[in-house]
Amino acid sequence: MRGNVQIQMSNPQHPMRSGAFAMVGLLVAVLFSAQAFAGPDGDFAVANRAFSEGDFSTALRAYERSLEAELHANVLCNLGNTCFRLGKLGPAALSYERALALQPRLPDAVANLRLTREKSGARLLDQPWWEKALTWFPSGTAMKIALGTAWFFTLLAASLAWRKKYGAAFWSSVCGVLIAAGYGAAIYWVTDDRGTIAIVIAERAAVHPEPAEHSKSAESLPGGSQVRVLGESGGWMYCRLPGDGRGWVTAAAVEFVLPRGKAPGRIGAASAVLPSLASVALTPAAARTADWRDEIWKKPGTFTALRPGVFHYAFGWSGITAAEADVSSTLSPEGRCVLDFSARTTGLVRTMWKMDAKAVSSCEAATFRPVNLTQTETYKKKVVTTEVDFLADGPVQRRSQEPPDTSASATRRFRFPNVHDLNSAVLFIRSQALAQGDSVKLCVYPGGAPYLATATVTGRERLSVAGREWDTIKCDLQLSSITDDFTLMPHKKFKKATAWISDDGDRLLLKISAEVQVGSVWAELQNVDFYAKK
Repeated sequence: MRGNVQIQMSNPQHPMRSGAFAMVGLLVAVLFSAQAFAGPDGDFAVANRAFSEGDFSTALRAYERSLEAELHANVLCNLGNTCFRLGKLGPAALSYERALALQPRLPDAVANLRLTREKSGARLLDQPWWEKALTWFPSGTAMKIALGTAWFFTLLAASLAWRKKYGAAFWSSVCGVLIAAGYGAAIYWVTDDRGTIAIVIAERAAVHPEPAEHSKSAESLPGGSQVRVLGESGGWMYCRLPGDGRGWVTAAAVEFVLPRGKAPGRIGAASAVLPSLASVALTPAAARTADWRDEIWKKPGTFTALRPGVFHYAFGWSGITAAEADVSSTLSPEGRCVLDFSARTTGLVRTMWKMDAKAVSSCEAATFRPVNLTQTETYKKKVVTTEVDFLADGPVQRRSQEPPDTSASATRRFRFPNVHDLNSAVLFIRSQALAQGDSVKLCVYPGGAPYLATATVTGRERLSVAGREWDTIKCDLQLSSITDDFTLMPHKKFKKATAWISDDGDRLLLKISAEVQVGSVWAELQNVDFYAKK
């Protein structure tokens, strides 16, 4: 980059450089990158050839097409190299940062990011040593380490307690559980905190004391600089700056390292959620300013109504069955769909966390407009009751607790007319045609806070559930939190989910698999009994 300094191009077939790490890296490349590096005529090969020939514009487009198929740290690194050659230092730094979010110690990305910052004069946020230590592994890997360690020591302590051996080994196991839990909590906090970091992608970003162009600019930040976004208003972002200052910058001048908005999720998460980043990373900022409220689906579909019956589901977490639920669906004399839900934790999970839940939800059968939700959660030391009335101008929530807790008794309102609860949302989505590529967007209020839910039909496939084979409709699910000013924010715990609906006359919800902050969770139909016709 300077003098005789050369950009280091990344080789996708050797993402890690030594020992066992090289074997793991090769396995990951084979499993998750076969499409991106499919052959000499693939986009990645085209991009590399164009880069070597000095045709950087062609290389840029080819790398971007490669990322649309599969995100990979090495491709992001080479995309950064291409941006640098084109003089786009801000986008180059952003690409390197994203590569390092996927693979924190990728040597080429580390070296090239350092040189890019030197050339642009980028200013950086302070990062304490303990945060650097916690980000040594990708967040998904670190969380799995924490979960695995916690479960190991929990089972070991339970085994010792069962045999009434309360010596040093028992207390060491208890300490191991606490340390693993603390490590997991720290990883969660750091990952959530990193979601607010953005990179200046403009050549320079003017910092204003107010979110207005006419306000006098106090300073400017060079491309590649880091900021921490504290809030948003229209086309402006309120940021903490390097050196701990504060100010407003235009949204078009910065881009989040861990993208948000239309495709919520974190780049350091499990590989299953990563492809959703490409559309955000490669879409101009101006194209992402549409108001989500204009995209809400309001008209129910014409698919046959759900037959009344009882559905039994099992729930699990990271491969362990943790709970079960019975769901009864009936039609009331008033012409309303009524869902009666009863759930409880089971097995080993229940010994550590006892929870029973009951809920009754009703919605209009013709329109699937929710009417009322009553939910009771019973824990070891408290009972929490939530009631939600869905009025014409939005839901009203009341929550109470036994023993009494004044902080849990406040009434909350969300003033937006087109809102569903979980019951009506499932029935509404189920009623649609659900053709390939359909993307149903709903505002959902499950009982505590509003979310934008997006269900996108990605295909049809066979699935084995409840002891038989089913033809299914496969849907990707995404959630975004909705703030009081109707701004979309990333969901703090949810990353991405996939749902399978039976492709038949009943359209049953067969299975859901989700990636959340603490691992993988799932729900799966075990059996169904339809009520006999009277």
